[in-house]
Amino acid sequence: MRLALQAVAPDHGTGGERVDYTGYGDLSTLVQHPHDPGVWLGAVGALDTLPDDVDAVVSLCRVGAAQVPAVIEESNRVEEWLIDNDDAAHNPNLDDVLLDAADAIAALRAEGRTVLLHCVQAQSRTPSVAALYAARHLRVPIAEATA
Repeated sequence: MRLALQAVAPDHGTGGERVDYTGYGDLSTLVQHPHDPGVWLGAVGALDTLPDDVDAVVSLCRVGAAQVPAVIEESNRVEEWLIDNDDAAHNPNLDDVLLDAADAIAALRAEGRTVLLHCVQAQSRTPSVAALYAARHLRVPIAEATA
């Protein structure tokens, strides 16, 4: 996906070595998924303090080329960008992106990977995908997955 974005819009992409999110408030959130201890949920700052067992990352926001630690192999990095905006025009394929992100977590877990799912602040995108993953792949009732 990154290559496709760079081909179409070279200035739209990772934003250099690191994307600066310092103006967004607390970026340190990092908790285990309530229904799968092999999935961590975090804000973008969690990339700087990854638990030792994390060996895969699903990013729901832009990250810089050096933001995901080098110990995470390229094949275990997934980028599914969601724009944190209520206007549907900002996420025209929202259903597909949400499903792709949840399915990517499931595929990585099926390979035995421990996954960090993150966005900028872990307040809407990350919990939404985490709940969908739990409901779709772990068969957790939706009311429980979203609680």
